Amino acid sequence: MKLNDLPTVYTVNDLLDHLKGRLGRGKLMQHLSQVPEFDGGPTHRRWSNRIVFYPEDITRLLSSLECPSKSSNATTRRTWRVLKTSWY
Repeated sequence: MKLNDLPTVYTVNDLLDHLKGRLGRGKLMQHLSQVPEFDGGPTHRRWSNRIVFYPEDITRLLSSLECPSKSSNATTRRTWRVLKTSWY
């Protein structure tokens, strides 16, 4: 296996730098502890005491932040009701 064949791995700091202040460290860490898995896969990985992310983990993590759903094991979720109105 060559060094170029290794997967890209990101740290918490890498992710926070990429999000540029849209999400704070505290909120991210709280979310990671509450939602370790989403949509059938992990939102992050642990290497010893470090939290790391593969690119596919980041995709799942961002999806889990957008809209909590049944697949996220969230205890509460927001629901929206659409009112049917007649405008004609």
